[in-house]
Amino acid sequence: MAKKEFPSIRNILEIGCGTGQNLVWLHTAFPNALITGLELSPDMLNKARSKKILQNSKINFIDGDLLSTPNPPGNQDLIVLSYILTMVPKIRKEILQRASDLLSAEGALLVIDFHDSNHRYFRSWMRKNHVEMGRDLLDEFENSDLQTQFSKVQKAYFGLWSYFIYIGKRSL
Repeated sequence: MAKKEFPSIRNILEIGCGTGQNLVWLHTAFPNALITGLELSPDMLNKARSKKILQNSKINFIDGDLLSTPNPPGNQDLIVLSYILTMVPKIRKEILQRASDLLSAEGALLVIDFHDSNHRYFRSWMRKNHVEMGRDLLDEFENSDLQTQFSKVQKAYFGLWSYFIYIGKRSL
């Protein structure tokens, strides 16, 4: 995602920021934006907080999850979900609804996640690791209140699995 596509991004929220690698990229791409990383795992959050580039007054961290955090920051110009939704299939609709509610009027949702695999053993391995491939997620986005701006499925690791990238903007 290039800056020229979304020049007015001032507030960014990454849901499930993990070790903070995406926050580093986001801060580099949008150095003037206020960025919040929301993470359920204290260990992952500590790793993110320890990154020198993220020790910045424009970077905030919230220890918790989106559905039980009482007041996650709203009016977000960009919300990022990276490899989160396939790990929580039973509550992903609620997460997507809450994320959508936190977007500014012109806000965008960026989702990157597992899509599918033709290899039964890989799908089985992923299920054992609490990941349900997200082939149906793109259909859910198409039937949501978001207006699709970009959607693409890409093969990974020599075709072992595929992932998708989705950008949707809030409908006015």
